[in-house]
Amino acid sequence: MKQAFRQQFDRGTAWFDDRPVRERAMITVTAVVLVLFVGWELCVAPVMGRNDQLQSRLDSLANTQASLLEQQQVLTARLSSDPSQQIRDRLAARQQRLDQLDEELAKTTGRLIAPRAWWDYCGTSWRPRTNLSCWVLN
Repeated sequence: MKQAFRQQFDRGTAWFDDRPVRERAMITVTAVVLVLFVGWELCVAPVMGRNDQLQSRLDSLANTQASLLEQQQVLTARLSSDPSQQIRDRLAARQQRLDQLDEELAKTTGRLIAPRAWWDYCGTSWRPRTNLSCWVLN
């Protein structure tokens, strides 16, 4: 097999040597261009394509990051002016007012006289007291 390859190579060399100088130069330039083209397509082009893909992915991720940061700022702004907080504040104020009214009602109720104390029992009938100032305790 080695012998067959050697014979083919010798025949190719003889064919190349039989050509004029100008034709040998053109064949050499064509072979070099072909080797460079194939080398470029097999070695360099895939790497450059992958670099382009990675660059576009990097740009996409940068845009996504910027978008997420913007959303974070919007959500942070919404959180600082939370409408639920306003409702909770109003609820707390109303609860405080209700507690105050409950205290006032308890104080006022405590100063009232029971209905039976308003009337004196005289025999078989109930009649109002003549002294109305005793209705409310001071």
